[in-house]
Amino acid sequence: GGIYSTGTGGISISGTTMNSNTGGSLGGGAIYMTGVTAASPLTISNSTINSNSTTSGGGAGIFLSGVTNTTTITDTTVNSNTGGSNSYGNGFYAYNAAVTISDGTFNSNTGGANRGGGGLYIAGDGALTNSITGTTINSNETGSVGGGGIYVNLTHATTKTLTLDKVKVQGNKATSGGGGGIRIASGDVTISNSLITGNSVVTAWQYAGGIYNQGTLNLYYSTIANNYGYRSGGLDCGGIDTIRNNIVYNNVAGWASGVDEIGGSCDTNVNNVTTDPTFVTPGTQTTSTTAYTDGDFRLSTGSNSVDTGDANNTSDHDILGNSRPVDLTGYSDGTNEHDIGAYEMQSLPLP
Repeated sequence: GGIYSTGTGGISISGTTMNSNTGGSLGGGAIYMTGVTAASPLTISNSTINSNSTTSGGGAGIFLSGVTNTTTITDTTVNSNTGGSNSYGNGFYAYNAAVTISDGTFNSNTGGANRGGGGLYIAGDGALTNSITGTTINSNETGSVGGGGIYVNLTHATTKTLTLDKVKVQGNKATSGGGGGIRIASGDVTISNSLITGNSVVTAWQYAGGIYNQGTLNLYYSTIANNYGYRSGGLDCGGIDTIRNNIVYNNVAGWASGVDEIGGSCDTNVNNVTTDPTFVTPGTQTTSTTAYTDGDFRLSTGSNSVDTGDANNTSDHDILGNSRPVDLTGYSDGTNEHDIGAYEMQSLPLP
């Protein structure tokens, strides 16, 4: 591929385009890093990782394995990378390699007909703390293991976390395996102030176009809308689940006996909105063949989600970075309550 790194030295990449490199059967079309012990193993900023490929392994864009300390990726686009049929994480692959990603884009990464994690694959049995902030994960595709946008499989006994804040996971697709947007096979995942929309898992009998959880999921103040899955459309609770103050609406289960919005059995399912929240533009429902991301999921005047959030697991910002909470005339006057979902209404009438 483009860069191969191992040993004690770190790498810093800034303002760089890595384009049309080809990795071999181990993966890493643009960057392959393994066994690096540097305090700052890999830093990427203001760069583009584009149209790289690999025949197998994983990470047609970026491959990390057994990296001692945290990789940092900022303001970087990982776009149109292509993995082979047995590739995990076509855009980004990390196994036992912690990562912090902010203000990035993972777009149109494809491959892995027999694997999972179209955009990102984050896994390992080491003590790992990972975060993704202010990032768009869009139109990625994967195969039979699921997780069109993100696949998570973190198995350490105590430290196995991934935190998503202000993240858009939209228009991703998995052939099967569950979780067109996100599949959590194992690990502790917290998602706040985020939008999951237009994702699909297209094969019959599969779960959750939006999020399929088999690990531990804490989902707060987020919007899950217009996703498609056969058994469950928006979200499926199959592990330890705390689901609170979210909008889960207008998702579709393809099976007549399926559940459109929240399937499975959630441990905590409190103060979530599954009826019409009066979006600015509700958008088009995704189908088994076509993903739609045309909605505007801000709240309109008269919404049942304005100033109706509770005081649990709150933050001081919404998906756009606007302040939370904002008290509006006519909605719980005098009491600053958060709006349910990813967006906080800032003024009336909506500009």
